[in-house]
This record gives sequence, structure tokens and C-alpha cells, in this order.
Amino acid sequence: MTPQIELRPAESSDEEFFYCLFAETRAGQFAGVGLPAPKIEQLMRMQFRAREAAYLREYPNSERVVISVGAEKAATLWCDQTDRDLRIIDIAVLPRFQGRGIARTAMQNVLRRAATERKTVRLSVRSENARARALYEQLGFRVCGTGDFYVELTWHAADIREAS
Repeated sequence: MTPQIELRPAESSDEEFFYCLFAETRAGQFAGVGLPAPKIEQLMRMQFRAREAAYLREYPNSERVVISVGAEKAATLWCDQTDRDLRIIDIAVLPRFQGRGIARTAMQNVLRRAATERKTVRLSVRSENARARALYEQLGFRVCGTGDFYVELTWHAADIREAS
């Protein structure tokens, strides 16, 4: 069943939601490091601020949306666009909303837009994120490069296939 989601442009008041989303989706990376909770919080905030600044520097014209399910903020999708490409900079879903088809629905919206505009969609996914990579491959993305920590994938409008 396709979830009923709403997308709206991000606002400055969403920053704390974006941090919470960042922290909740990365909590496992800090499990077992032996640091007290306040230090982990401090590290997470530093990483969040650094990532946000880097993305804004690299993609100054990017667009970010908040994805809600009912009245609850559930996810974010951050994209950049050029004349030929759409880059998914980040897509993240709060753990309690994962597995409901939110990311799939959001990605299908992006792919429809790209197909209409005849654009290639590009994204990177962490190598260990097998669940996300499987979703992207089901949607028709193909691996176009690998690194130590990330896999680069592309989707071409010319290769359209309906993903279930």
C-alpha cells in the first residue's frame, strides 16, 4: 500500500527535526564507543553541522523538503538539479517510519519528474546500507562507481521501467 505523504519545502524551523533525523539514523554508528551520552550528542551535532555546511557549499541551489505522514514529520529529501541531472543529496526516514514505503514513494516522485524532464538521477549510498541500495536497484538505478564507503548509482530516463 502506498503511504499518503505530504511534501513541503523545508523551513528554518525544521532544523531541529533535521538534526533529530540525522542523529536517529546514525545512532548505531556510535553504539559501543564508550563515550558518555553528552559527548556523543556533541559529536553528533558537530557532524551534523559539518555535513549541512558541506552540502550547502557544494549544492548552493539545492532544494530540501520535509515529508510528513499525517501530522508527523517522518523524513526529508534533499535534491539538487542541473540542466541534465537531478542529484539526490540526502533522503532519510525516521526509524519508526521505515518500512512503510515512504522513501519508495518519494523516490518515485523524483523519478517521474526526471522522466518528464529527461534527466538522469544520481545518488550515493553508504556501502553498508544494503536495504537502501536494494530499493534503489528495484527502482532501476544502476551502479556506476564505488569507493571505500559509498556506492554511486544512476537512473536514466531512457531506461524507464515501472518499479513495483
